[in-house]
Amino acid sequence: MRALVITAFLGLSALAVACGSGGEEAPAPEDAGTTDGSVRDAAATDARADASQDAGSDDAGAGDAGADPCAPCTWSGFGNAGPVTPAAGMAELSGLAASVARPGILYAHNDSGDTARFFALDATGQRVGEYALGGVTATDWEDIAVGPCGSDLAGSCVFLADIGDNLRDRASVTIYRVSEPQGASGSVASSSISFTYPDSPHDAEALFVDGAGALHVVTKETNGASTIFSLGVPRGNASVVATKVGKLPPFNLGIDLPSRVTGADFFPAAQCPKLVIRTYGSVELFTGQPGDTVATLIARAPKTLPRILTEQQGEAVAFSRAGTELFTVGETASATLHRADCR
Repeated sequence: MRALVITAFLGLSALAVACGSGGEEAPAPEDAGTTDGSVRDAAATDARADASQDAGSDDAGAGDAGADPCAPCTWSGFGNAGPVTPAAGMAELSGLAASVARPGILYAHNDSGDTARFFALDATGQRVGEYALGGVTATDWEDIAVGPCGSDLAGSCVFLADIGDNLRDRASVTIYRVSEPQGASGSVASSSISFTYPDSPHDAEALFVDGAGALHVVTKETNGASTIFSLGVPRGNASVVATKVGKLPPFNLGIDLPSRVTGADFFPAAQCPKLVIRTYGSVELFTGQPGDTVATLIARAPKTLPRILTEQQGEAVAFSRAGTELFTVGETASATLHRADCR
């Protein structure tokens, strides 16, 4: 949702932490925010993961048949990947997701107040495409996800979540589905999944697609724990009632603004699924084991990752296609795309 610019509320340490079941590693200094040669080509990393991702395996240990897919790795602090150009129309980015069909590409969209469109970015934050949804009004777009199109359509799709509901008075909310575009820009056809909650309306800003291809929405609560709802495997132009999956632990001690969930993404590896949750105050990573569902995954203790303390009003987070990078971006004009690596 639109809100006052929010600076970091918590003095989070810029320590490198281990994801998975391992312990913390030696402290690493926070990135100074330079855009230098340390930023690798994400397309190359994603290309290495193509075969394993398509087979449902994690990129961890790719090329090493005996590697433990859930072995811990060390996450760097979030460093600058590059500036997002507001002149290109990307002045209030609220959602971020990695393409499946186009290695090295991220999709993003603006918050409420923009037209029904989304953008393609490269790994440095530069716009390389823009796509308009014909005949669609964007009420309060809050997050974006990429995954299998669903039970009625082959291929991978972009899902755009019009789920913001500050007053909690929308009778139903909608997720728009678009087959991943191949061209640089243009108009794209969409279908829609309209849904209601089983209890009452909720404000929400986070969407992800799990390993089975089911859509999930995470509510944004004023205080305390958020709830994850499943919409099941999508089917275009459908209307469904969401199903409650479980509650997230309250982050940041449940303190009001810092604890509000503003974004999410899921890395759908069969062996080692990962779920990242973004709040105003932290980036939380859940790393699972073979057979974990979303419900069992969120029952595990998350790792709090080092994050850029200067990123204002952060509402977007995404895994790379390989699952070994995380990208975040703030919702302000002249924002910077940030990136952390897991090695």
